[in-house]
Amino acid sequence: VKDLMRVIADAEAMPVRPDAIIQVGDFGVMWPKYTQKMDTYLHERESNGYEFPIVTCGGNHDNWALFNKLASETTDDLIELVPGSGVYYARRGSVIDIAGITHGFMGGAWSTNGHALTEGVDYWPGLEEPTQADMRAFYDNVLDKKPDTIVTHEAPRSINFDRRGRNSNKTVRMLDDMFYNWQGEGYKPNRWY
Repeated sequence: VKDLMRVIADAEAMPVRPDAIIQVGDFGVMWPKYTQKMDTYLHERESNGYEFPIVTCGGNHDNWALFNKLASETTDDLIELVPGSGVYYARRGSVIDIAGITHGFMGGAWSTNGHALTEGVDYWPGLEEPTQADMRAFYDNVLDKKPDTIVTHEAPRSINFDRRGRNSNKTVRMLDDMFYNWQGEGYKPNRWY
């Protein structure tokens, strides 16, 4: 939450305010270590209003049981976490227009630290990582709609940064294949976040 508050403070200090903040996961949404701070923040936004929406794709350190429950209750691709808060989860595989820029969203990842977490409390094996069906639907949706940007929690290995477990991470490998195959189909996003 403190990182988010810093990003919001920076955005509010800009001479031209952003249309939205897009967050790439590990938001701590309804995740036990952050629940009280995040819950307070979400309800403050609901009560006091907000200048711009916040959209997360969700990471492995988010409550996927909650995301999946909320997603099952609507067909919308942007799912508001607390009504009136302006904080949204972008459904896996969705392509959403935000202020005239289309974004393809694929959240989640394998938790490399799962051994140190508690299942159902701060770890949701089987829910955190996108499935092959999720990835296939995302692949097809992106090829159909050709979004300007791609927003994922993990990144393909072609985006170089040092992180433990990346080479053995199934999500990363699936994104590698997807990016390579998209290029073969003539699609390359303008940006990948």
